[in-house]
Amino acid sequence: DSSDRSPAYSDAAARLGLSPEAVRVAVHRLRRRYRVLLREEISLTTAAGDDVDEELRSLFRAIQRG
Repeated sequence: DSSDRSPAYSDAAARLGLSPEAVRVAVHRLRRRYRVLLREEISLTTAAGDDVDEELRSLFRAIQRG
C-alpha cells in the first residue's frame, strides 16, 4: 500500500532534497531495473527460459521462510 510507504518516502525525500514523488519514481525505476538484472543473472544459470520463473519462485520462497 503506497500510503504505508509515504512517511518513508517523505523522510527519504527530505534527506535527499527531493520531492516524495521523485523518490517514489526513483524507487519504482530501481525495482524495475533490479528485476531485469536478477532475471538476467538467473538466466545464466538455467538451461531453458522457463526455468527462470521457477528459479525466481524458489528464491522468493526461500527468502520468505527466512
